[in-house]
Amino acid sequence: MPDGEALARQVYGSLHDKTLRNAVSKRTGRAAAMVLSRVPLAKRKHRRPHIQTFDTYINNTPADPAIDTQQMAILTSGKAKGAGVLVTRYADPKKHAVLTIWLPALRKARHVNEPSYEDVWFGTNLTYGELVLRKPEDETHEVIGEGTFKDCLPSMVLQPWEQNRYTQMLPGEQCGHRGTPVWILKSTTRFVNWWYDYHITEIDKQTFWPYRTVYYKNGKKIKTVVVDWQSLDQPDPKLGYPRFIYAISHDDGATAWSMCHARRSG
Repeated sequence: MPDGEALARQVYGSLHDKTLRNAVSKRTGRAAAMVLSRVPLAKRKHRRPHIQTFDTYINNTPADPAIDTQQMAILTSGKAKGAGVLVTRYADPKKHAVLTIWLPALRKARHVNEPSYEDVWFGTNLTYGELVLRKPEDETHEVIGEGTFKDCLPSMVLQPWEQNRYTQMLPGEQCGHRGTPVWILKSTTRFVNWWYDYHITEIDKQTFWPYRTVYYKNGKKIKTVVVDWQSLDQPDPKLGYPRFIYAISHDDGATAWSMCHARRSG
């Protein structure tokens, strides 16, 4: 049984592996990276999901040695089409990340300090902490078991009236990870009065990809996030991309679904 802190670092390293120098996910025809968010169940009647498509670019080998990595997303649909967000992380761990936001209507860029961990991403029920900012040292970690992943990963199911041209071919539930050996890791936040107390994650033993994370507050399950990790077919098996991320808030039924178009990498 591995040490919990060491396993958390393995997961973090797998998700931020520098052997992947760069990656691009660009819209081609109807195939596009997108994010969908649905309001809570009590407000959902006759309200379509908010749908936004985007291209993404990752540079893990910037020319400036002071910069650790840069990630950029450019919106490709909707009223904010053409707007971009660049996240720059620095080699100095004491230096906060910086967001640069390009506003095409104003033809100006705005620099913003690192967002708070609990700030929501693109108006969804996912946070910057979950997706980008959280580090292993922000939590304590304990391996509480091992086993095999037994379930299919659910996907968002839309009614016909909720769909548009981008969502008509959303992938269904993903059963390809069933039978994969996993570690079960409990991670408890170090932050006081945080939105969750701890989360339990099922982690692929070979690649260290987290397939399912369940968050708890006061002993109650409050959110589940599943990730359909897919290989980039590189020599290092840990190199992969999240084909989709599906987040479900259990208190009000709000959901978010993000799909990454297959990446080109180098």
